[in-house]
Amino acid sequence: MALASLVAAALFAAQGTARAATGPAWGYSDFIWISQFWYPNSPLTTDALLQASKDDGATIDRLVVGWGWSEPQNDSYDWQSVDIQYRAMAALGIRPVVTVYGAPDWATAGGPSCGDCAKPPSSTHYGDWQSFLQALIQHMRALDAQYPGFAGPKAIEVWNEPNIKRFFYPTPDAGAFVQLLKRARQAATATHFTQPIVSGALAPNTAAKPEGGSPPNTYLKSMYQKKFNNYVDGIGIHPSPTGSTNLTADMNGNPYYGIDTLDAIRRQNRDSHPFWITEVGVSSIPCAVPSCNTSAGDPRAGVNGDSAQGNALVDMYNSLLTRPVSAVLFYDFENSDPPNSGYQGFGVVDTSSGSIVPKQSFCILGTQIGNGNPGYGC
Repeated sequence: MALASLVAAALFAAQGTARAATGPAWGYSDFIWISQFWYPNSPLTTDALLQASKDDGATIDRLVVGWGWSEPQNDSYDWQSVDIQYRAMAALGIRPVVTVYGAPDWATAGGPSCGDCAKPPSSTHYGDWQSFLQALIQHMRALDAQYPGFAGPKAIEVWNEPNIKRFFYPTPDAGAFVQLLKRARQAATATHFTQPIVSGALAPNTAAKPEGGSPPNTYLKSMYQKKFNNYVDGIGIHPSPTGSTNLTADMNGNPYYGIDTLDAIRRQNRDSHPFWITEVGVSSIPCAVPSCNTSAGDPRAGVNGDSAQGNALVDMYNSLLTRPVSAVLFYDFENSDPPNSGYQGFGVVDTSSGSIVPKQSFCILGTQIGNGNPGYGC
């Protein structure tokens, strides 16, 4: 991608609503902040990527921890994938929202294998899940001590999209998920961890397209029936909209995953816990069909161009100023998804050339809700 030439007047003309003076903490959700994961020959470092996110205005970023990667054998830990990302965030003062999911094979119930999916632990291994979280918290605390003044994790998010088959294979189960939340609370208590415990964000599927699970509104009601709110400090959601127009309205008002829809359920249960949005995004590639059917190769939501992407993200963020949202993580940072994939174009920088090339959306976010002019050619 060629670096777009921007001048201040054109940039402000292209932008949406005015810069938010205050609002939820924000940053980026990227699966792995290691460029070589996406581009094996990339010379970019994790530090450089995270520095760019900070320069844009991010104060938090998502850090994904796979239980299976980090404890491949019972009581045998491999923290390499955690440490590379965590150290880079700590050095920059970026507080990670640490998402932990995916049981190792030795802790699951066995059964059918799957490829790009995650399994929960069997009930006989709930204690091992708690032990892993305690070990992780203690490990992060040891890292924190090496960075004086660093405040540590912003939160721990327990699991990812537990309402769909892909991440709670083979069958999503709200009761089993709440047991994982209960054990996470016990781990936090045992280690004197005082930052928020957030329930794993719910995938934005619908009744018409259940993706092997339950829509968020149905699943959240089941979570309340199981008293999940006794174990958490926040409610994770992924209210990513669909289509090419009215994206802010869909993010907030969709009858299955909209923030206002889920907030009504929250209020009905007299729950004061805020929402944490750990993924929400829009592609800069327009949808080929109005519904952005991912099975047809279209992104979930897509607009026509980088400026439109930035404007949409700013408008979506500003709509959260009046809603009970503590944090928002834009999906995603690196434009790493391959052509014709369901999530091509969601990133705000292109790193495929071995350097950080910002899209106009990166520049617009930095100017409107971030650090002013973030540099990088903006």
